[in-house]
Amino acid sequence: MRPLRLAGMILVVGCFQGAVAHWLAIGDAVPDFFVIAAVSVSLSLRWEQAGLAAGFIGLGRDLFLDHRLGTGAILFFLLGSFLGRLRTEIFVEHPITQMIVTLLAALILAAAQLVGILLARRPALQLLAVEAAVLSALYVAAIAPLLFRLLRRLAPLEAADDRLG
Repeated sequence: MRPLRLAGMILVVGCFQGAVAHWLAIGDAVPDFFVIAAVSVSLSLRWEQAGLAAGFIGLGRDLFLDHRLGTGAILFFLLGSFLGRLRTEIFVEHPITQMIVTLLAALILAAAQLVGILLARRPALQLLAVEAAVLSALYVAAIAPLLFRLLRRLAPLEAADDRLG
């Protein structure tokens, strides 16, 4: 893993999220580029590195999106570790696979965040949050293959001999 490239990617994704995401929103569905970056990185690195890299992307998401510091890092670390183990079992270069994995990852992360809303006992937000989370997960999955290609060309995080390890 190349730490400077990862840091640069987190910075670019954070700026892109802050500057462009609200323009690309369709109703309540807002794309979360951090999820796509974490899934892309997790599917391209070894499992030992995937969790760590996804955790840093989650930390960047917490910082850029003003979330509770550390929750995104923990969730993304767990997700990255799981996807890093899964990458040898699936064909990750196929766009349909990328869409399905990104959809499942976005839904898992949304479910974990909705548990936080439920625990905070904000009943007015529950139904709206569920609907927005599902729509956003579908939207993120739809644009994932395009951004996977872009991220892998702009910021390869591994050496050529590490690709299959």
